Amino acid sequence: MAFCAPLLLGMALACTVPVHIGIIIPYRNRDHHASVLIPHLLGYRRAHFPCDYFHVWVVEQDNLEPFNRAWLGNVGLSLALNATVRFKCIVFHDVDLKPAEGVPYTSCEAPVQLSSELEHFNWGVPYATSAGGVVSMRPEHWEQVNGFSNDYVGWGGEDDDLYHRIRMAGLLVASGSAIDRPKPGTGRFHTIDESKANHPRAQSHEFYAKSTAILKDMASGSARWKTDGLNSVAYRVTKTEVRSRGVVWVHAKHPFL
Repeated sequence: MAFCAPLLLGMALACTVPVHIGIIIPYRNRDHHASVLIPHLLGYRRAHFPCDYFHVWVVEQDNLEPFNRAWLGNVGLSLALNATVRFKCIVFHDVDLKPAEGVPYTSCEAPVQLSSELEHFNWGVPYATSAGGVVSMRPEHWEQVNGFSNDYVGWGGEDDDLYHRIRMAGLLVASGSAIDRPKPGTGRFHTIDESKANHPRAQSHEFYAKSTAILKDMASGSARWKTDGLNSVAYRVTKTEVRSRGVVWVHAKHPFL
């Protein structure tokens, strides 16, 4: 049995088999947020999960097209699911949310919204069926829900689409309508640069109308999620950088761009 470096009351903390956690951060033009979050995550792992490993992929959209957060999530999921490491949990993580004490990054028995207590929503979630921010699942559950939709171009809709995927895949823990969340006090996330948390996002009427129509179909029980997602994601990695131990920065674009 391996032993961890930290001590508890003078005794070494015994490690079981190390847990590997994949963390996917969709990204574009958020230098300050990334410069705060990534060192914080690495320090958080050392302080709270010293026997385990965080593997961080920052997936940057490498084109001038409207931001496609969910597509970037699928790129990251594809990379994580095809990695040589066997992950217990894979976490989709917004770049502007920084965990406070006690967030259970290594727990993902069911799909869980780790960011259940948000600073900029008065330490709650914006609505009961929210499934955004920081969401963790077992690899097989990400495959079961088929990741994210690739079709939410611009801003908004993809989080609600993910909720419906989880619902229709039968992965909600309770018979109620909400995704699983950590016990009170352990889902707290601070907003990096709170004054900029709600800065304007570019969204055209055309993209908004398309996203609204897709989401309406999903809420009505459409089976489109079975063919639009991980199993249909198309991308080309244009650059890969190892920024520090455990952090890989991936630049990706659609293959036809």
